Amino acid sequence: MAGWYYSINDEQHGPVSVKDLKRLAGSGQLRPDNLVRKDGTDNWTKAGSVNGLFPTDDSSNSAGQDESFDPYHKWFGIAPKDQPPNHYRLIGISLYETDADVIDTAANKQMAYLH
Repeated sequence: MAGWYYSINDEQHGPVSVKDLKRLAGSGQLRPDNLVRKDGTDNWTKAGSVNGLFPTDDSSNSAGQDESFDPYHKWFGIAPKDQPPNHYRLIGISLYETDADVIDTAANKQMAYLH
């Protein structure tokens, strides 16, 4: 398994595995403009040019979710014109409801969906 070296603030680190290099990139410790090189080479390159090291813009929807999916509308019946909903609307009661029994009953009704 080939190791990788990386340089941050002109200080060389490594060797580390590609998994560790990806972890450093994911945590923000390693930035795309930092230099990296593969063990056995003398060629330093910008970390951002290493394929798969940093997430790409097209991976932001990696869970396969449809960007048009609207959970407020699908799950709670709240039309887009009424979004974003406040916490009263989410449990289906009038704005500024003060009756504790009404609030409790509505909250329990919504919680039943989670069980």
